[in-house]
Parts: sequence; structure tokens; C-alpha cells
Amino acid sequence: MKRIPIIPVIVSLFCLSTFSAHGQSANDNLKTIVSKLKSFTTTHNAEKVYLHFDKPYYATGDTIYFKSYVTLGEKHQLTDLSGVLHVDLINPNNKVEQGIKLPVVNGLAWGDFILADTLAPGNYRIRAYTRWMLNDGNLFEQTIPVGSVHTQKVPENSTAKAVIAKPDLQFFPESGQLIAGLPARVAFKAIGVNGLGIGVKGSVSDNTGKMICQLESSHWGMGSFSFTPEAGKSYKASVIFT
Repeated sequence: MKRIPIIPVIVSLFCLSTFSAHGQSANDNLKTIVSKLKSFTTTHNAEKVYLHFDKPYYATGDTIYFKSYVTLGEKHQLTDLSGVLHVDLINPNNKVEQGIKLPVVNGLAWGDFILADTLAPGNYRIRAYTRWMLNDGNLFEQTIPVGSVHTQKVPENSTAKAVIAKPDLQFFPESGQLIAGLPARVAFKAIGVNGLGIGVKGSVSDNTGKMICQLESSHWGMGSFSFTPEAGKSYKASVIFT
């Protein structure tokens, strides 16, 4: 009787067993990684910092006063995990103008930056963080417009008047951007041809022509207004300069 070789069958079974064991091992490793990731997400609460300023815009010679809230976790509960808060004032050239360290007590800290009279006007940034936040790369930043208090007489000639008739009007949303459906405060600054602030007043309307709010500068061409942007709409400001 003719014998049927069984070696190929044994080899095939061996390969199948090895593949099955390897697949099971990879699956176990994946489950372990997922389990550790879930555990890290559950146990690792990231710190966050929020700064509340006394006003949305400043001028050289002013003092920026702020209150800091250091929170932990998704519920944003005040924490004492970090005892020191680092806050930097960054100039328009992206260089640190001033840097301070504040003690954090029960998640709270207070600080200020004195703006020298000789400080160049422009858009400055406030950056705040703890050492724990550096590990997560989650730093607080907010743009702060700074105007000039220096006055300068504009030459009384037709050329200067023609240029000043079209000054620059800049807008600065408080959070850095406008989000549909969320109330927002927007700071603004009107700048003349000589680089100094000039008075401005007017209104903001949407693309349907409906007036949303009025605006008027308080000093040195600076001011702010509040409104709630809507999805799918655009907005424009109609102003006169004083």
C-alpha cells in the first residue's frame, strides 16, 4: 500500500501555530498599549492657566494688571500642584520685554507689567505657564495692543490731510479669534499716518445691513465693543475719524 507523506502537513500545522501565536502576541501588545493609554489619560490631569486683565488695551506709561487662575483637569478646578507661575511680556519683535515669576496660592496669582513711556507701540503678547505646562506644551498666550501717549503736531498741508483721511483701523478679538455663537469683546485702534492714535467712532453691521453695535474710541484711538458673531455672516465697520 502506498504511503502518504505527512511532513508537509506537519510543517503547515507548525507554521499555522506559529502565525497564530504571533498574532495573539501582537493583539495582546496592542491591548496593553491601549490600556496604558487609557490609564494615562485618566490619571494625567493637565494644568492650564487663564489670565484676566483689567482692560483690553493699554498705552505706553500704563500698568498692565492681571489676575491668574491655575486649574487642573477637565473640570478646571483651582490647583496647588505648581507653586510658581511664569509670565512674559513679548514685544512685536518676538523678544521677551519683561519676565516675572509669581507665587501661586490655592491656584491664584496676581501680577503686573509697567509699560515704560519709551516703549514702542504695537501688538504685544502675554505668555503664562508653569513648569508642568511646559511638558504638555499647553501655554497661555494673549495679544495686548499697546498705543503711544506721545503727541506730535501734524503738518497743516494738503498732502498730510489727504493721507490722514485714510488712517489704519485695526481690530483685536480678546481671545485671538471670533467663534460663532460665543459672546466676544473686540478691541480696536485707529492709527494715523504719523503712527499715533486718532479718534474714531461709528458702527458695526452684518452682511444684511443690520447694525450690530456702535463703537467709539475712548483715548489715543483705542476702544472696544462686544457682540456675538453668527455662523455664515460677515461684518464690517462704518466709521468716521475725529
